[in-house]
Amino acid sequence: MKQMRIVFSVVAILLLQFLEAQKKQPLKIIDAFSQHWVSGAPGGKTGKNYQIKILVNTDRKIEFKNLWLGKENVPFNLEFFWLDVSRKIVKGDSVLLTYNEVYAAERKSENTKRLPIQYKGEALIESLIDGKAHYLIVSKIYTGKVLLTQ
Repeated sequence: MKQMRIVFSVVAILLLQFLEAQKKQPLKIIDAFSQHWVSGAPGGKTGKNYQIKILVNTDRKIEFKNLWLGKENVPFNLEFFWLDVSRKIVKGDSVLLTYNEVYAAERKSENTKRLPIQYKGEALIESLIDGKAHYLIVSKIYTGKVLLTQ
């Protein structure tokens, strides 16, 4: 009985430490999703749309700098869930990083920025938090059904 109390206490302490560490992360991935799309027009293009939703857990100044899908640096848009575009990002907000890849016969990499760190996952997000580089790894990007557009 005494050993079970000790084991329970150790598990409880580890769980509390884990939860506390999660709170201290300035950014957290809420969802990462991709979806193939096909143009509905004859001769139209095809591609893939990526969306990464991020929760902001800090009041410090945040600037999103780069997004890598695999080893390729891609241009992205930062989208907000509020209408006032002059409003600053604050703790508790969620933002959306989006990238629309259009498939072409010959693909040229426009941006050849090297990976700042090696990582295991499907994407890497670089941000500046109070001027210091911060890296967030997206371990899995879930894929949805094909979307037909017109």
